[in-house]
Amino acid sequence: MVNTNALAFCSVFQYAMVFDAGSTHTTMVVYKWQANKFNGTGVVSQVASCDMSGGIGVVLRADPRAAADGYFRDCVAAGLDSVPEGRRGHSPVTLAATAGMRLLRSESPDEAQQVLGNVSRALERAATGMLFSVNSVRIITGQEEAVAGWISANYLLKTIFPKPTKLVGMLDMGGASTQITFLHHNNQSAPQSASVYDTSLQLYGARHELYARSYMCYGQEQLLNRYLVVLVQDHFPRDTDSLRTLRVGSPCHNAGFNYSVGYNDYVNVCSETSYTNKFRNVTVKVEGESNPDQCKQRIQSLLNPDDCNATFSNKECFAVPTNHPPDTNFVAVSGFYYVMQYLEFAKKHPPLKDFLVATKKSCSRTWEQTVSTLPGVKEEYASKVCFNAQYQANLLVDGYGIKENTWQNIDFLKKVNNTSVGWTLGFTIQSTNAFPEEQAEEPFSATIFVSLMFIIAVGIGVCLTLTVINLIKHCCKKNQISVK
Repeated sequence: MVNTNALAFCSVFQYAMVFDAGSTHTTMVVYKWQANKFNGTGVVSQVASCDMSGGIGVVLRADPRAAADGYFRDCVAAGLDSVPEGRRGHSPVTLAATAGMRLLRSESPDEAQQVLGNVSRALERAATGMLFSVNSVRIITGQEEAVAGWISANYLLKTIFPKPTKLVGMLDMGGASTQITFLHHNNQSAPQSASVYDTSLQLYGARHELYARSYMCYGQEQLLNRYLVVLVQDHFPRDTDSLRTLRVGSPCHNAGFNYSVGYNDYVNVCSETSYTNKFRNVTVKVEGESNPDQCKQRIQSLLNPDDCNATFSNKECFAVPTNHPPDTNFVAVSGFYYVMQYLEFAKKHPPLKDFLVATKKSCSRTWEQTVSTLPGVKEEYASKVCFNAQYQANLLVDGYGIKENTWQNIDFLKKVNNTSVGWTLGFTIQSTNAFPEEQAEEPFSATIFVSLMFIIAVGIGVCLTLTVINLIKHCCKKNQISVK
């Protein structure tokens, strides 16, 4: 039987315009895939991208409508240029907001809904002719983000398509949340005990049972906010009526580095306690102390669920994930990679003990030594190397149970096959399962195809026969003998 799709002269491509609305910036990416998919899932490639600075939860609050229109205009135009006009009505637009908007929704549900409404209207005005639905603009869960990142990593590593090979786990460190995702088992049987963090995927004809967990408030920036709140509470005096400035020593900052923060800079829904309202009008001057042992103890306390529940109002506390199979290979991206880069391990994989020694050393340096060690690195990032490195050491070793022998199974990567690992690629790949297959443009039926092949074959045969006859006649004339 002839596969008519395979006989098509032109393939139909499906397109999607996807916006990753993070806490500090938004990225627009246009993807495409052939409508005749591989075992039900699209083989996706990126065709365009564009960045917008500032998270939507911040940028679109002052003057919502005007800000939203201007915010999206240029990137939507760039996206439309990469989608053929004839395909726009079939191509969806999706904006998925992540941890930044999840925080805003926790803080003010009405305000979050207003921002999403303005975003939806602005995108419909800008992306005229594209496909919109009631779910085009929404806040995705941390688990969705974790699963999508896992798909992206394995797709780029070519371990999930065209058939599963050695699938890797995924570790992602953001500003507001951190994620861990891995296969439950080496085989494809369902896990024995169900969990709210379990996800079953069907991709390219194979099923995958995942454990995917996102820890809200445990991204680097939000955990630093919690750290500062605890420091302030520990230093706060009883008599606060006339207090306007408070100096606090920070063991996780380098000695010689000092900076000031106002209440709104570090107190939010993640770091709020029953005590924080007392220092609403106090400016805090943070003074580095370079004390690695105390820094480690402070971060251990922040990861301790009992200490967390006793301190913070929202009860978003760390809990040890289920055990991953010991042979799991992980890729660690985003914040994980940059810590390794700042510790000068970006081009080599150190033993675990070397990483821990380097972490302690980074927290023992003075600010002057740190600056000289990291030439060209912005102060904003250099000042957080000690805190971020110690946090990741505690998280990986104490939280995720990484040992010396399994540490070598982690690859700290900025890119996979020269492509940044973002969740939007995996999100789009997973979404293609829901799109019906479209027949290729102007396909030939099997009958027509066979008839055409017969006609072409007959034509070729006739041409060859006539050519041979002409050659024979020519040769005969040339060799003819004249008789007088």
